[in-house]
Amino acid sequence: MTAALPPAAEVGSIACLMLGAIGDLLVTTPTIRALRAAYPAARLTVILRHELAPLAQGNPCVDEVLAFRSGGAWRKAAFLATLARRRFDLWVDLHVPTFNTFGSNDAVFRRNALMMRVARSRYRLGYAAPALAPHLTHAVPVPDDAVFAAENIVASTLRIVDGDPGGARKELPPADATTRAAASALLGADAGPVVGLFFGSNQPAGVWPRARVAELCRALPAALPGHRFALLGGPAERTTAAAVMEEHGIGRFLDLVARCALPVTAEVMRRCAAVVATDSGPMHMADALGVPLVALFAAKNPLPLWLPLSPAARVLHHDVDCRRCLLSVCPRGNLCLDLISPADVIDALRDRLAK
Repeated sequence: MTAALPPAAEVGSIACLMLGAIGDLLVTTPTIRALRAAYPAARLTVILRHELAPLAQGNPCVDEVLAFRSGGAWRKAAFLATLARRRFDLWVDLHVPTFNTFGSNDAVFRRNALMMRVARSRYRLGYAAPALAPHLTHAVPVPDDAVFAAENIVASTLRIVDGDPGGARKELPPADATTRAAASALLGADAGPVVGLFFGSNQPAGVWPRARVAELCRALPAALPGHRFALLGGPAERTTAAAVMEEHGIGRFLDLVARCALPVTAEVMRRCAAVVATDSGPMHMADALGVPLVALFAAKNPLPLWLPLSPAARVLHHDVDCRRCLLSVCPRGNLCLDLISPADVIDALRDRLAK
């Protein structure tokens, strides 16, 4: 086995597997671009969760999006049957066996190995994780944790294709006319600058404490006169958004929580003067769009791992004695995030807006 890529003359179709969340998908976009450069004539298919399909559709490096729906055994069997019929020349597993705060990497790669076997591709490329290695024709050695802890996940993913992380950036496809119109309708006719706000996370340990959110929202109107503030997020952010709107009412604050499909959220962010976000899918979306970004990072992961790449981003982070705990639920009240004060956020926002 070797990590060298198969010859381009023998690869007419490629399947790239990524079944993670928003951020997991966006950090793979530089690797997808590198694959397109290596195989310009091949048909490139990305396999991802169905709810994330809009984030890849329209990407000029992607020819097809194959949506995976979790659910009952019959649905999974039907998807596996689809893979068996396709017979891609090259199968690329884009998952990286780095620090997992959700569950087990072994479980992820056992699932991936099943899909890889069913697809019966001539060439199979990926990290040599124990569950996956026996099925690979082109295996990438797994570095030790110290290497993963010191580099950005984008660089770790590019190692799969021996790509150069220098100058890499995440990518989001441009919005279509319908999406642009929906974003315009949500933001309203007021042409004043908007700051997007997202304070949630898929993991409770990544959420900025609600008391801090309330303090910030009280201070923002006076700190940034002339700006409006758009609350972003999904159903999990409804309670926090409702508390903010109850205190401030309709005016300077726009409640867009759970009102936007993913492409519309991206287009709203594209129109923002700046975005404040915790380490989350929306943070990676703002990073991909290159909008001025203030990113609030917990200390539960090694810091370099999920950092934004855009020079328009500024990261706020506090080291604590329990750093790198890898916990999805914090027993200390999200101390590392609570140490980020609203004054810190406002100072960073002013800095981003000035630049």
